[in-house]
Amino acid sequence: IIYLKIASSIKQTQIPVEFIMAGIGMKSNIHLINENGISFEGEITNDDALIKLYKSLTFILITSSREGFPMVIIEAMANGVIPICTDVGGISEHISSYQNGVLIAENSNEDEIVDQFIKEIENILKNKSVLSELSLNAYNYSKKHFDIKVFNKKYRKYLLNEI
Repeated sequence: IIYLKIASSIKQTQIPVEFIMAGIGMKSNIHLINENGISFEGEITNDDALIKLYKSLTFILITSSREGFPMVIIEAMANGVIPICTDVGGISEHISSYQNGVLIAENSNEDEIVDQFIKEIENILKNKSVLSELSLNAYNYSKKHFDIKVFNKKYRKYLLNEI
């Protein structure tokens, strides 16, 4: 619902932003998605289509009130997409505000969370050098920390006690 509120609020401003949703489990809210001017892509199972989608994005918004560390952040960062996320679960273990993304402080007031997301989107869009730096940093962070070779090395180290 927070994502829908962000989209609805930005739609009423002069900020040139389009909102896209992809995935499963949203069909029951399709009327709300459409009402808020969001393009709904559904489930994307084709790798080329998914990469094309990521390459078209500037930001990925994670508006969860609880979360581990979603794979979608890893995928987005690997394509230079800037994550703007609520600071919940394991997200802050990998995202640092204005280093490789933006963290929105936990808050029980949804309207304040929505306002903070909008403020951060506006701030970054107004400053192209910050936008470029965050995008590049997100990409570089993903390559350094989420690359399959790095994963395999960590996996061997922790499960097989190899160095």
